[in-house]
Amino acid sequence: MFTPAAPGDATCKFQQPGPGLRTLRLRVKRHCSRGIYRLSVNGAAIGEPLDRYSPVMTYAEPEFTQVPLRAGVNTLRLTHLGQHADSTRTPGTCANDRIGVRHPGRGLAGCSSASSD
Repeated sequence: MFTPAAPGDATCKFQQPGPGLRTLRLRVKRHCSRGIYRLSVNGAAIGEPLDRYSPVMTYAEPEFTQVPLRAGVNTLRLTHLGQHADSTRTPGTCANDRIGVRHPGRGLAGCSSASSD
């Protein structure tokens, strides 16, 4: 779980054996205290901001296709942008159970934990 003291970010580095376009899938916990985050990989924004707010606790697995990765170390970053108007915590927290990387059209190749305190 990542709880920013102010708008900030959580990062996770992971190894990729070769360059190319991949699909990323996050497993995230949505809850009444969650914030809104921007996902980026190697400095490039991926998709729309992720609003983690939900009035009841639930899990989601947003998927991002056509994400360019390089061979070697890649950096995934979740940047705190703010929170939903109904969020019960300021700034909103972020909980990630796992991050999966796969070739488009294939199953998940592997998962990594990307939790940060």
